[in-house]
Amino acid sequence: MSTTDLSTNAEPGKDENVATASTPVNEANIKDNALKQVEFYLSDANLPYDKFMWTLHTKNQDHWISIATIASFKRMAEYKPYGAEWLVAALRESKGAIEVDAEGTNVRRVAPVVPPSGPEHLDRSVYVKGFGNETPGMQRELEQFFEKWGPISAVRMRRTQEAGHPFKGSVFCEFRDKASALAFLNTDPKPKWGDTDLLIMSKDDYIVKKSKEKGFPVPDRTKYTPGTKGRSFNAFVLMEQEAKAANGADAAGEGDAEEESAATKARLEIIVGGNKIVLASDGSFNEEDIKYTKGKVLKFSGEYGDEVPVLEIKESLAGVFDRKPFIEKSGMAAFPSVVSEEQLASIREKTSSVNGKPIAWSYPTDDEERGFWINRAKFFANQAKEEAVTKRAQTNSARGGRGGRGGRGGRGGKKGDRRGGRGGKTGNQGGDDNSRKRKREEETGGSPKKSGQVPTVAPKKAKVDGGSES
Repeated sequence: MSTTDLSTNAEPGKDENVATASTPVNEANIKDNALKQVEFYLSDANLPYDKFMWTLHTKNQDHWISIATIASFKRMAEYKPYGAEWLVAALRESKGAIEVDAEGTNVRRVAPVVPPSGPEHLDRSVYVKGFGNETPGMQRELEQFFEKWGPISAVRMRRTQEAGHPFKGSVFCEFRDKASALAFLNTDPKPKWGDTDLLIMSKDDYIVKKSKEKGFPVPDRTKYTPGTKGRSFNAFVLMEQEAKAANGADAAGEGDAEEESAATKARLEIIVGGNKIVLASDGSFNEEDIKYTKGKVLKFSGEYGDEVPVLEIKESLAGVFDRKPFIEKSGMAAFPSVVSEEQLASIREKTSSVNGKPIAWSYPTDDEERGFWINRAKFFANQAKEEAVTKRAQTNSARGGRGGRGGRGGRGGKKGDRRGGRGGKTGNQGGDDNSRKRKREEETGGSPKKSGQVPTVAPKKAKVDGGSES
């Protein structure tokens, strides 16, 4: 375990915005670090996007997770020498984020998991570049560096897709509040990492900048839904899909289904090659609708296997065009404009080899070029579909789904026995409001019941999260 970390307080005579080494940490600091790590595992920034943690979280209806299991994680290894009781004591010091059970064997988050708010998430996030190569303990050092401006939710070290996933030297830091993010962005003089100046901007500005560089449409920040891009698991998408499968076509009624279909169709559209494509409600599209300018794509080949040096290829092409091309590991590159014969010759000269290995450039065949744009369209269509599903999950979470209709009462019995059978159960969760309304009406006698209908049994309370009664 490292005995030095970045100080949260500036040394006398030192610039407080420069990362410096601190004195050895004490046990209180170590406990605080252990607590923060577990709080991160169960945070909004991690839990819904970590498949293993989400499996543990949903394993039982009360969402308790074994402390012993969490203690076995790689990033918890440095706390193992202190023992189980020490870790439990550290977790009990949480100020409302997590709680430990009476036996000291399980932990859970306190607040329910809710879908994120896109613009609010962007307001709290910053992009910072200039941290150099990764060193042991760097994750912790980065966290402590940003904590000087306020509490943080997560610091994500950005990595390449190459073998070993090396650190890019840049991070996204998500603060817990907008004020902390603004304090960091407005710091004067600008923060440094050692003697290195840092490139600093809001995540919002970064998304706009990269979209323009790559020739992509700038996303509408009001519809931005974090957690869909670059992540193989999203609990909100999963919950939406499970709810849809469980409820079936009859869950919300035909009217809701038609409304959802129309809304989905209105949202699902993508831009490929500078042209708009309207998607079907399931995210599919007609390949004949794909239009593009011929000659903007080149094919490249080299002895790279699965380790295509995307970043190095991009850097080698600097100066040929105003913007760097989009490089696909399949061996295709899309440029911001049509590649002329002269430009192709310049590309071949500048990138005759990358990382010591020869690379060859050529124009693709018509089928290869069209196949490239179809694959790009499929990628954007899938992304748009996931974002639409997440958006619906957010909307449903905010307003609650509509409950299913109660079953019809049985027919009256023979010989004047006019009492009908009992109606079916009311819909769960989304039908809570209707259920409570009926209960109030029955208690006050103010129900707008049809003539002759008299309820015989008060409706049961609907179950909510974890099976507890509302």
